[in-house]
Amino acid sequence: WSKTMSNTEPFIVNITGEDIANEDRLALIFQKKWKCTLKKEDFMHPIDFSCWRIAEPKTIIDEDGLEKVLNPKMELKAWAETRVRGHKFGDFPTIYLALKKFMFAKDVINNFGKPCFFIVEWSDGTIGFADLSKVDATADDFLHYQNVSKRNQKRDIGTVVEINIDDFSIIQHGYNGLS
Repeated sequence: WSKTMSNTEPFIVNITGEDIANEDRLALIFQKKWKCTLKKEDFMHPIDFSCWRIAEPKTIIDEDGLEKVLNPKMELKAWAETRVRGHKFGDFPTIYLALKKFMFAKDVINNFGKPCFFIVEWSDGTIGFADLSKVDATADDFLHYQNVSKRNQKRDIGTVVEINIDDFSIIQHGYNGLS
């Protein structure tokens, strides 16, 4: 999958079948945990998924004074960014998230009152999530510049936020350790 942003500076986005499978697998795990539906956002959206749940049916009084039950609709409950890491949980005390993703998450939280979660699976099968509304962005060493990309992609280079793994709620400890 490739997309060119301009004639002078191509912006290539390489999304592999493995990337999509990993996102879908993590989405299914969290759909069950949160009892919601995770819907994939478009590939240029800053965050991977929006999280939806069927609202409670509403009862109204119509113009004839009769009670009427309206069909429930889907309500947006949260946003979720997913990531699969190539190292074990605890190998590094922190994990990076692109600044633009973190800023989008904070905008959603502040403007719409909806939480945004960072869902991560490490190579040892540990899975956890961080509520980005609870991540402290005021520390002097919170921002970093990532100037290398293991995937050789320009979009991986830039300012990132560093999130402590202690900020994650772990729901699975390794491949056999569901919490």
